[in-house]
Amino acid sequence: MSTPRRILSTAASTNQGPFSAADWALFCAISLIWGASFLLMDIGLEAFRPGLITLLRVASGAALLWLIPAARRPLQRADRPRVVVLSFLWVALPFTIFPLAQQWVNSALTGMLNGAMPIFAALVATGLLRRMPRPVQLAGLLLGFVGVTAIAQSSASSWPPPAPCWPPAASVETGSVSRFARSCCRRLGSMPSSLTGAERCLR
Repeated sequence: MSTPRRILSTAASTNQGPFSAADWALFCAISLIWGASFLLMDIGLEAFRPGLITLLRVASGAALLWLIPAARRPLQRADRPRVVVLSFLWVALPFTIFPLAQQWVNSALTGMLNGAMPIFAALVATGLLRRMPRPVQLAGLLLGFVGVTAIAQSSASSWPPPAPCWPPAASVETGSVSRFARSCCRRLGSMPSSLTGAERCLR
């Protein structure tokens, strides 16, 4: 009798060495894509409501992935609960929180506050893997936390409630789910997982 797979799970990284040139190129590319999303949301809010921006982001991503044959690989029935959870926690919820926050918080500041996401991802990974980060990693996490806290405290007083809560809440939420997202994408493939998740959000 097979043991049922847990929906929420994680695994240790398969790349323990330093970044290669290709790794740095991918890192820079994803940083530009990720950072541009906050600017584009800010532009979109000049004409659209936050909910419509969420819908357009998901729909445009799904349309692009449909053009890639590898993304249309069907998923097994047993894997669908994972993708449903991922589509809500990793896509629908944060994609809605950020444009709501950016009605009052500028895009640059929202993007910087979202930089706290790796901190919460590391905390969740430490709990799931039962393994402490190395000292240099702990120092980096502490420095990042101090920086994000300083940014938030210097600006939050000028935001109307509940705007100050939304960017940190989104960072905590996405950081907490990131280990599950990574495990899910590694198991199922990033493009099939993303496409199926986008389809679930649009239904």
